[in-house]
Amino acid sequence: MRGLASLALLAAVLVAGRAASASDGVPPPPLARVDATGYVYFVPNAPDFGMGIASGDLHWLHLEGRYNYEALRTGSAFVGLTGRWGRRVQLSLTPMAGAAFGRLDGFVPALRATVTWWRFFLWTEPQVLVRVGGSGQTFFYNWTEVGFALGGLRFGAVAQRTQVFETSLAFQRGLFGGISLGPFNATLYEYNWGWQKPTFVGALGVAL
Repeated sequence: MRGLASLALLAAVLVAGRAASASDGVPPPPLARVDATGYVYFVPNAPDFGMGIASGDLHWLHLEGRYNYEALRTGSAFVGLTGRWGRRVQLSLTPMAGAAFGRLDGFVPALRATVTWWRFFLWTEPQVLVRVGGSGQTFFYNWTEVGFALGGLRFGAVAQRTQVFETSLAFQRGLFGGISLGPFNATLYEYNWGWQKPTFVGALGVAL
């Protein structure tokens, strides 16, 4: 109930923000957008695996589906509402309600936030999975990137907390670099170099 109340409050804030953005002359979001990204994880002392994330935006409505994100052999689906504010410093918030199903079942309230200024950006996606049935345990996930974009190049630092792979570190941390060519993009992530044997992640995506 607490998670539902929080999502309802965020939705109300976004509705108010939509009206404020229109009065401030902030351009509306694209009418429609589709993104899909595939990831390959190379984890030391564990089997390699893939992950997929696809999303669609219709004006303010956000829909998203994932596989192997919350846990291996687990899918998830989300619906959310996006609000945007600012001109020089731009803020985007997307509160989402979702469900995980498969090897791991649960309710997943989530939030996606992006802050951009000049060529710098901060992207973060915290979420909590509340398991249904069994123990009813919860787990806090987070994926955060802080970086610099120059043309089609982007690079920076990344941190992740996940159950999909585990190490002795509570948060996986490292660096990333990527390139965009038209609608296509490729990114390489490195986690934990200097703390333990590193994990590498390769990602290929398309945005239309």
